[in-house]
Amino acid sequence: MVFYNCGPAPMIHASEAVQRQYVTSDRIFSAIDYLTKCGVGICGACAAPDGRRICVDGPFIARKSTLSAKKGRASGL
Repeated sequence: MVFYNCGPAPMIHASEAVQRQYVTSDRIFSAIDYLTKCGVGICGACAAPDGRRICVDGPFIARKSTLSAKKGRASGL
């Protein structure tokens, strides 16, 4: 079983809390709503906690990546 989430950070956190009861973190993927301004990776507004730019690198982040990453400035994590 694999879980895919998409939405604002508070919803993602609540969903992951339930999902961790059923699967390990490497089977949970989340696309957190980030403010995307330029859409081409220049402004950095959509930077994920692991440094990826959501607009160019893709929206889904593996749960295990967010656990070890620093807090992003716009992430809400």
